[in-house]
This record gives sequence, structure tokens and C-alpha cells, in this order.
Amino acid sequence: MGEQELPGGIASRLTGLTAALISHILAITALAADETRSLIQRSLVSLILIIALIASLFIAYLALVLTAVVLLTIWFGWSWITALGAAALSHIIFALILFLILRFRSNSPVFEGTSEEIRRDLDALNKFAKNSPSTPADNPRP
Repeated sequence: MGEQELPGGIASRLTGLTAALISHILAITALAADETRSLIQRSLVSLILIIALIASLFIAYLALVLTAVVLLTIWFGWSWITALGAAALSHIIFALILFLILRFRSNSPVFEGTSEEIRRDLDALNKFAKNSPSTPADNPRP
């Protein structure tokens, strides 16, 4: 019996093709599941490292502010209240500057190109609807 003469005919070939296709789909889904598991593990590690980085930077920033306040009180003879007030005021001014920069940078509308394209499409459809001949069946009179 040659390769072309399989027992069972078309039914066995169709069953073999279906089994091979299902086996291939199962292999692909197993690979996708394994890659997803690996992605989740890497993402969790990255998230933990980012949280540790943010905590480290926050502690360093607090230490820097505390150092500045101590320098103002010890070296320059400011009172603690004045030094802390100056630190707070400088932070408020810095936050205001950041807010103004953010406000002026985000002035453009979101999805400007997409909304303009949709607007042009709607205008073209309205022109087409006005120019198309209407039949009496389309517009019944009351």
C-alpha cells in the first residue's frame, strides 16, 4: 500500500488532519501559557524593583530636605519654624511650576487626528445623503 492508499479513505484522512490541527493548537496554547507565566513573573519582579526604587528615592529625598533644614538652622542661624516654612514654601512653588508646565503642555485635545478624520467622514456622508435622490417610499408624507 502506497502513501496515497491509506485505509479508511477520506474519513480517516479528515480525522488525521483534525487530530494534527488540534494537536498543533494545543501546542501553541501551551507555549502561550508558558510565555504568559514567564511574562507575569518578570512583570512582578519589575514591579517589586520599581516599588523599591521609588521607596529608596523617597527616603533619599526626605533626607535631603532634612539636611537642607538642618543646614538652615545650624549654619545660617534660622529658627526651626522658619527653616521648615521655607522648605514647605519652596515645595509649593515647585509644585505650582510643575502644574503650570503640565497644564500648558496638555492643552491639545486627545485623539485630534482621529476626531478630525471622523468629522470629515461624517461631513462626506451628510453631503452624500443630501445629494442622493430620494424616492417617495423613502420619505412618506403625513
